[in-house]
Amino acid sequence: MTVVARRPLDASAVTEAASLIASHIRRTPTERSEALSVLSGREVILKLENLQKTGAFKIRGALHALLRKDARERVNGVVTASAGNHGQGVAYAAQLLGVPATVVLPHGVPLAKLTAIQRTGAEALLLGESYDDAHAAALDIARERKRAYIHAFDDDDVIAGQGTLALELLDDVRDLDTLVVPVGGGGLIAGVALAASARTPRAREFAGTGVSWNDPEGGFYFWVRLPAGVDARVLLDAALEEGVAFVPGEAFAIDRDHSSALRFSISAPSPDRIDEGVRRLRRAFDRLA
Repeated sequence: MTVVARRPLDASAVTEAASLIASHIRRTPTERSEALSVLSGREVILKLENLQKTGAFKIRGALHALLRKDARERVNGVVTASAGNHGQGVAYAAQLLGVPATVVLPHGVPLAKLTAIQRTGAEALLLGESYDDAHAAALDIARERKRAYIHAFDDDDVIAGQGTLALELLDDVRDLDTLVVPVGGGGLIAGVALAASARTPRAREFAGTGVSWNDPEGGFYFWVRLPAGVDARVLLDAALEEGVAFVPGEAFAIDRDHSSALRFSISAPSPDRIDEGVRRLRRAFDRLA
């Protein structure tokens, strides 16, 4: 595999990522939800990434990041920290490419995710009580072993890889008005914004939903920094809902070209509202995991 030279993170990076990972992932279906369309009073289209390999979109960014590593880095192996899904993505991609991988997870990670990582042959370590603890431990391990570290979201190659799902969605449905994107660390919404910025002019509004770790200050500031000089700061003050989303304890700034034309609306639903939303999705479309 020829590694592409480093390039700016823009819409073309997402297109390149799509070509690079296409033969290794599933092009998941895009389907209209009759029940949710009736419930919301508008057409609701679902991108079924629950049918993706490893059961989540995270494989896209993890695989792209690994494919972009040079041969020496891949031989040495990689390290990552994860609350579950990103770790599964890195472990699966590493197995596919024959790369040694170490995945650090916090105690309490769902057993199914831990087992899935172990089955790939990756080293799985339970260290710390939170993602922040696991992230810090993973960085130490990467330094000690002289291995490349693959960040779960604050990584250009991961962001570009995650954005590939939006290219598929916009190919399938060309007249979308709003893209609703879950926000955890921000890697997915950054990639989706990049992908949409060079596509249909109608898909210029993003509704992001996310939750955060509870911290001593009672919340977390999620930043979307627009190149036109406008900073949007949104306080995400909901509690962590296991397996839904997370945000580590530091701001993730997204500085990207093409984003000034995009309008963001970010909300922080309560855990009860998240639970109810998931239940409605499951009732509306029984193939959603």
